[in-house]
Amino acid sequence: MTDTLEQNAIDNRAEIACERYEAIFKAAYDGIITIDQSQSIIMMNDAARDIFGLTPGDIGLGDPLSRFLPQEFHDKHTSYVDSFRQSAVKTRPMQPWSSVYGIRADGSKVPIEVTISKMVVGNKIEMTAIIRDISERTRLIERLEETATRDPLTGIFNRRQGISVLNNEMQRCQRFGHTLTIASLELDHFNVVTDAYGNDTGDLILTSVVKIISSTLRGSDTFCRWGGEEFLVILPETVLDDALRWAQRAREAVAFEEIDCLRGKLVNISASIGLTSVSKQESKTLDELLKCADEALYQARNGGRNQVSAAIAVN
Repeated sequence: MTDTLEQNAIDNRAEIACERYEAIFKAAYDGIITIDQSQSIIMMNDAARDIFGLTPGDIGLGDPLSRFLPQEFHDKHTSYVDSFRQSAVKTRPMQPWSSVYGIRADGSKVPIEVTISKMVVGNKIEMTAIIRDISERTRLIERLEETATRDPLTGIFNRRQGISVLNNEMQRCQRFGHTLTIASLELDHFNVVTDAYGNDTGDLILTSVVKIISSTLRGSDTFCRWGGEEFLVILPETVLDDALRWAQRAREAVAFEEIDCLRGKLVNISASIGLTSVSKQESKTLDELLKCADEALYQARNGGRNQVSAAIAVN
């Protein structure tokens, strides 16, 4: 009789534990997927189905876990899971130092955060993944990064990011022996235009000029707003003669364009451009290179504006 009561109590506790787990499994905000040793899905909650965009009739059970992974991750993920199954570790976050993506039923990727754990059921090992959709977090990070690196008016890099890119390009120049050229560009008499037509017209001119200059650049070049009506263009692997030809094209394109501003007013504006280059054989700091470009820009302005001038960086 005592044994029967004890067994009933054990069975009752087990039933309660199962009910609790089932309630958590169904109500969890995060996705939960359990796989067997062959990495086939044996349990999947509604939150996981929502993350991967499954229809109500598509329960996903029996499918290989690889169904929800981008093709390029299949081999790597299989070896990762096998390694985890054979290790002494019971639970771990999955690749916290890099991006992890799942794939939705419609083929789109979704950034996810995954923690996996394992347990022995009978004589087999099952693994459970807790999956969190971090799309909103990823979008927020991207917006913050964009705010930190982009000029809000024109959309090109800001001064801070321009300095970072220039530092990297100077290091590449020294490492690989390339010639690096930079251009300091300024819109001529910009304050006169804004005084006459207002700041809204000034904004339209800035965005228009950025589009014009951008259309003349290569994909490897970097265009950034240095401040106000001043810009910096970074031209990697470009000797001074080639940069001069580009600068003349860019200057002519700006001067030729009639910018349609507010109230139907067509405005012409020009730009002055100062160039300087540095090669592996020269030892230049970033400040020295920028100073040399500014001196070239000063020469273009002093020579009557709407001109291109080049200066040789001096040790």
